[in-house]
Amino acid sequence: LEETVAGVAAAGATHATGLGLHLRPGAREWWMAWLEREHPSLVPRYRALYRGGSYAVPAYRKELSRRLHHLLDRYGLRSGGHQELPAAASRPAPEQLSLI
Repeated sequence: LEETVAGVAAAGATHATGLGLHLRPGAREWWMAWLEREHPSLVPRYRALYRGGSYAVPAYRKELSRRLHHLLDRYGLRSGGHQELPAAASRPAPEQLSLI
């Protein structure tokens, strides 16, 4: 995690955000099959983390958030990046054309 945050900061980012995987049905099965094939020693941990469904257990998500915010502070990054986008210029309503 630290290597990733350090790389983001070195690339010039000012904000960063992170979260655990969201393993919806379909994605979850694909991910677990890939993990079993590529990193079998991690399978028990991920099964435990995602035992409740698509999201990691709350304790893990909270710890991940805590660690990430600590690293963001260390590397001078701000959390998030959800910004209000400027309102789109209003366009006239489209004209319904006749088929006949």
